[in-house]
Amino acid sequence: MIVRTCLTAFAGLLAVLFFKLYRVRSHVRSSQKQGLPMPPHSFLFGHLQLVADIVKNMPPYAHGVYVANAIRQKYPHLDTAFYLDVWPVGKPYLMVINPDMVHQFTQANQLPKDPGLTNFLAPLAGKQNLVTMEGAPWKTWRRIFNPGFSGAHILSLVPGMVDKIEVYRKKLERHAEKGGLFFLEEMVLNLTVDIIGGAVMDHDFRSQSHYNDMTSALRHQIEWSSTGVEINPFQMFNFLRPFVNMYNTYRMNRYLYPLLSKRYASISGPDGGNPGKSVIDLALSAYRSENPSAASRDIPPAFTEAAISQIKLFIFAGHDTTSSATIFTYDLLSKHPECLAKVRAEHDSVFGPDPSHTGALLREKPHLLNQLTYTLACIKEAMRIYPVVACLRIGQPNFTLVSPSGTHFPTANTIVLGDHYGLHHNPSVWPDAETYLPERWLVGEGDPLYPPKHAWRPFERGPRNCIGSELALTEMKIILAMTLRSFDIQDAYAAFDERRGNPKGWQVNGSRTYMTRGAGAGHPADGYPCTVRLRG
Repeated sequence: MIVRTCLTAFAGLLAVLFFKLYRVRSHVRSSQKQGLPMPPHSFLFGHLQLVADIVKNMPPYAHGVYVANAIRQKYPHLDTAFYLDVWPVGKPYLMVINPDMVHQFTQANQLPKDPGLTNFLAPLAGKQNLVTMEGAPWKTWRRIFNPGFSGAHILSLVPGMVDKIEVYRKKLERHAEKGGLFFLEEMVLNLTVDIIGGAVMDHDFRSQSHYNDMTSALRHQIEWSSTGVEINPFQMFNFLRPFVNMYNTYRMNRYLYPLLSKRYASISGPDGGNPGKSVIDLALSAYRSENPSAASRDIPPAFTEAAISQIKLFIFAGHDTTSSATIFTYDLLSKHPECLAKVRAEHDSVFGPDPSHTGALLREKPHLLNQLTYTLACIKEAMRIYPVVACLRIGQPNFTLVSPSGTHFPTANTIVLGDHYGLHHNPSVWPDAETYLPERWLVGEGDPLYPPKHAWRPFERGPRNCIGSELALTEMKIILAMTLRSFDIQDAYAAFDERRGNPKGWQVNGSRTYMTRGAGAGHPADGYPCTVRLRG
């Protein structure tokens, strides 16, 4: 009887699976018959076999953002958008690698965010974070937090950033003196989390020199977070995840709540208190201005919930993506010595010939950063080559994307993926797309190299763009200004691979410095093993 019941249940499950397979594959086949672009499609496997073949030919843990570009390389006519059927791993995707088409669903019209993003961010930052909030709540809290991320205010935070980068410089000096291979990513992650902590809440996590329970819990939470679309069923249905997430949330909140209360007390004292200039201080002031009833000694619960979510979001996003972008900029400059020479010459011109004076000059005159036009061009070009995030939205009935040639792409029953890597490497969009050319950010409109409209999207664009983009670019400029003339940093992948016994030839798009998959943004492979040498 038990065996018969189990067999009946199993047969029912198979029937449901085959019905769903038939429904999804039939829908995709119907789109194919209408002439909608996609790679060759199998009714049984969809595009899973194609994706598996691409992944098989990549190094272990290479990021999934490379898939769309590899398909475009294999089928060059798929250079605007195409459908990709990966069921049962997930819903079919509409992969978009054309800037005007990405603009259509992120700026001209805003499709809803993919629930997988909420699944990932909720344990990290709560449900009241600016990335996943929609509608009126998002507008309210974005308005309250905007003042802390204005360009003028970011410049006022430069002295504090310089202090953190001085610690990082000394660590680089010690590695240069010792010699040998070390892993740069951990150092830069600790640096950027300290910078964002100081900027957001005027607090030093001291991650570069000490254990910090808040940042430890955050890192652990990132490792355990899930989008809900993992291929590995043990990752998707890990019964321990909710308990680990709750414990890490407790650790982060236990650390952050007293700090937030302290910041609130500092501006709520007699005669207006002692307001600071961190992002949270300005947000508190803006909130009290909009809510006069909140002007009391007790922090408003509504602000507490939203503020804690944003603090965790800013710390996560601010250190995760910025650290990767910084390392990729180092790497590309080391591989393009002519560009590195121009950056160093610009720094000599702006800060004088002695690199040791750069920090003191920036503390006194933060506006000097505005003169680093070529340095900024090198950063932006590195972020074009290595965009570490993508844009996921949910397609809607009766919402259609239109390609430049007039082809209509229905979005219903799909996940619409603005694939930044595929877009940034699309030769129909960017001249010399695979070449590192900072000059493309310095030419005038009308020049063939001039960046196409809507095409550069590391921070996304429009009203839902990254609120911390100015802070990220500012800290990267300071890091480069305070290190590039003092140190030569070179990747050490050859020595690392020999030590680990890795096969030779691990590359993506011709580079051993590729992005790896995992929680959060794309990260440099293997933590970026490198060597550093003091310049004479």
